[in-house]
Amino acid sequence: MPHIFISYAKKDTRDLAIRLEEAFNAIDGVTAWVDRSMRAGKSWEIQIQKEILRCDFMVMLYSPDINRHLVDDNMPESYVLTEISYAKYTARKPIIPVMAQRTDPPISLTMEHYIDFIGMGLTLDDLIDALCFEMGILKSGVKSNILTPKPSVIETPPKIIMPTKPKIVLPAPFDWCYIPEGQVTFEPENGDDTNFYAKKQITVDVPAFWMSKYPITNKQYQEFVNETGKKPYYWDDSEWNRDDYPVVGMTWYDAVRFCEWLSNKTGEKIMLPTDIMWQRAAQGDDGRKFPWGNTWDGSLCNTNVGGNGVQKTTPVSLYEKKYIHPYGLVDMAGNIRELCMTIYKTGENQSIGNDSRVLMSSSWWDDAEDASLCTLRVSANPDDMKFGDRGFRVACYI
Repeated sequence: MPHIFISYAKKDTRDLAIRLEEAFNAIDGVTAWVDRSMRAGKSWEIQIQKEILRCDFMVMLYSPDINRHLVDDNMPESYVLTEISYAKYTARKPIIPVMAQRTDPPISLTMEHYIDFIGMGLTLDDLIDALCFEMGILKSGVKSNILTPKPSVIETPPKIIMPTKPKIVLPAPFDWCYIPEGQVTFEPENGDDTNFYAKKQITVDVPAFWMSKYPITNKQYQEFVNETGKKPYYWDDSEWNRDDYPVVGMTWYDAVRFCEWLSNKTGEKIMLPTDIMWQRAAQGDDGRKFPWGNTWDGSLCNTNVGGNGVQKTTPVSLYEKKYIHPYGLVDMAGNIRELCMTIYKTGENQSIGNDSRVLMSSSWWDDAEDASLCTLRVSANPDDMKFGDRGFRVACYI
């Protein structure tokens, strides 16, 4: 009889943990435990230790609260991290992670595949099926009707895993962040003039892809310059060319050539993101207004709102620990505006042509809060290179 320990953060995944416990306990021959079952007067720490030792599997629910210490140095680490450490290194229990709410996996589980509950849009029944498959549990009987009946139950669903992360060949700071498939919605008001291609509200499906965690830096661009001899406008200006600052002063064509150069080095399909890919990455699954949420907070990005900005670029990792982004991306507002593949007037995505392209994000120069909206699109001449507030990040198409 398999026994399952469900580890979770009470702040944001308690409801899902309890629903999982009830669903597992409704299956013949299966028992599950969450800490709501603790008896009065018992030491919760000893009880949890005993339950971990007793279990056959630990189901680990990822959510932002397990990483709260990364957002605020004064916050204590989540006890979930202690449970993971004890289960993995002392009790030697198999751990099955579930991405319940978008966050980064804890460092001890970064190489473990997880079931993407939120990104794949799974129902509770789907999640139970996937977990049972991972644990080798056959749902031969159900003791109650907690689970919604289906015409046919798939006992062994395909394993839900992330695709292999693309190669990393550029110097730090660089990483790839996985953006699961989803949808974005935008409208004419999200452009900066009447030439914007959206003439009514549009909802678009976005396939899964990978996006660079940070904008491309001067140090990363240096390798491209060394091989091609093509320097950005501010390349020799010490105000803009520090290693970990975003590269600025290139044309849209230069950014496209960089992507093609990087594709040849990695064997991956790398290009500028489209505007809908960029919006999807910035907003996550909840359609948030800004990359961190729905309320403006000037302390979370490099802009000039209120006239209090530094009025120049800053290191791409400067705001990394200020908040937890749904997919782990950094600098999705402020510092630089970011070039996209998309033609501003038509919405087409081409790597050739002289049409104006879409710029997303805000920059150190912007003094309006709305400039940082995840949906805002600005038109950019592809030949322009004399802008110190314009750069790019790359996407790997799957």
